[in-house]
Amino acid sequence: MPWLKPRKATTFWPERFCGRCAACGRTRSFSSGRNSSTAGPRARYCWAPWPCWPPPPPRWAGPCWSARLPMRLRSRGPRRPAADMDWLARLDTFLFDLDGTLTVPVIDFPALRRALGIAPGQSILHALDALPAHERAAKDDIVRQAEMEAARKTRPNDGALELVHFLQQRGFGTALITRNNEEAARLTLEMLDLTFPVVLAREHVRRVKPAPDAALKALELLGRRALAALMVGDWHDDISCGRQAGARTCLVTNGRELGPSEADIVVETPRELHARLRLHLA
Repeated sequence: MPWLKPRKATTFWPERFCGRCAACGRTRSFSSGRNSSTAGPRARYCWAPWPCWPPPPPRWAGPCWSARLPMRLRSRGPRRPAADMDWLARLDTFLFDLDGTLTVPVIDFPALRRALGIAPGQSILHALDALPAHERAAKDDIVRQAEMEAARKTRPNDGALELVHFLQQRGFGTALITRNNEEAARLTLEMLDLTFPVVLAREHVRRVKPAPDAALKALELLGRRALAALMVGDWHDDISCGRQAGARTCLVTNGRELGPSEADIVVETPRELHARLRLHLA
């Protein structure tokens, strides 16, 4: 009977090509499907269910599936790998510097160094630590007065308030680490209408930045790990503090040329960091 006659076996070889996942942006190998010539362009997604996450590759997968094909059969499309910024999605804690990071810098440090008799470029706090007690007390008052005056004139940096609110509303751990005195730091936060569960000023640690003491103490108080933390600051001392504590680091340049940096990410303003985090944090 003709209807019982076995069909002739046919083999279908789907076209394989490299492209970017429409969800996560990573370079993946996709199958075009049986009707690829008429289906037209459409969104492609990773093998994993939504939301995309890096699934274990199949046994045959190398850096790219088409890399194992003969040259004449390889995809002609771009095969550029996505930027290696996956660590941003694993962050759960953010440690912020204050002056120049969350606020617009107000203190004139060159003028303050001249008033204190400190050489240009030298750390003010480290220079004061080396003075005799009777000299240090008078100069400490000058520094404290300058910090309080700056706190009264404080203005938020571009996108700083939005960034902190974004993180706190989503339950991420946040802490403030500053070399200012505690009274000036509290007044600055009051002027900005910001609150942090942990605020560490120079009175709270034995060694100030660039030593990691403040970052380690903040992580301990928050109960978080350094591997999932990001230290955000506007100077190399902030970056050194975060790196020594084992955290990731972000340098806020505020449009300045700061030279080479060891920071994991460099942004011009907190608003730019906010935009990047929105792309990676759920």
